[in-house]
Amino acid sequence: MKILLVNDDGIEGVGLIALVKELYGKHEIYVVAPKHECSGNSHALNFRTPIMVTKTTIPGYEDVPAWYVDGSPADCSRIALTVILKDNLPDICLSGINRGPNMGVNILWSGTTNAATQATLHGVRALAFSHVCFTNEPEGFVYAAKFARRLAEMADKFKFPVRTILNVNFPNLNEVVPKKVVVTRMSNTNWFGGYTVVEEVDENNVSYRVQSNYRPDDGPGDDAYEIRQGNISITPLISEFTDERALDGIEFLNDMEI
Repeated sequence: MKILLVNDDGIEGVGLIALVKELYGKHEIYVVAPKHECSGNSHALNFRTPIMVTKTTIPGYEDVPAWYVDGSPADCSRIALTVILKDNLPDICLSGINRGPNMGVNILWSGTTNAATQATLHGVRALAFSHVCFTNEPEGFVYAAKFARRLAEMADKFKFPVRTILNVNFPNLNEVVPKKVVVTRMSNTNWFGGYTVVEEVDENNVSYRVQSNYRPDDGPGDDAYEIRQGNISITPLISEFTDERALDGIEFLNDMEI
């Protein structure tokens, strides 16, 4: 299987290295990752300035083709699939393993999930992986990488459109052993609430920082809830934004006077 690895933690991300180590020798892998950490970049793409792409190596895995990109996670997927691998498209794209969760409303600004989303726009099935751990302890990422490999190897059994992404979150594997896998919905839980004042320069200039105050808004079957129960959460996401349920209710707008 040909596998493209992308992420938003950067070319040296502990989760990315764990995936390389787990997949090495088992599958044909390619790495295209940001030069630096790009958490919170959502689906940002760079259209205004040149994007530098640099051939590099992963220490200990020098024969794995790897590049770092001075751009966003979505830039990495786009460049990988339209330039670097355009004549040798992968069978699947794995994004992550992210250091920290990507669940609830935080999915909207996740570089991890949106790097996967960008891959699906090029017809490549994609999975996104995140680990609810904010340290670089490798043990949990080793478990997560093994799970990611097994899930990727099951891709031919997936019966959903290519534009669907599987968003996988692991509980803190350094502290708990997962109880089970649960297919979940995206919850309304938010890890980042309001803002705190960092500095008041004058009445017209105030700097703020986002507060990392966890606000659960979920229940059984929701991603964040199941993670708190010690389960692995797998949520199918789709990048089709048309609200089919709303179409009938706004058809009268077709008769608006111009």
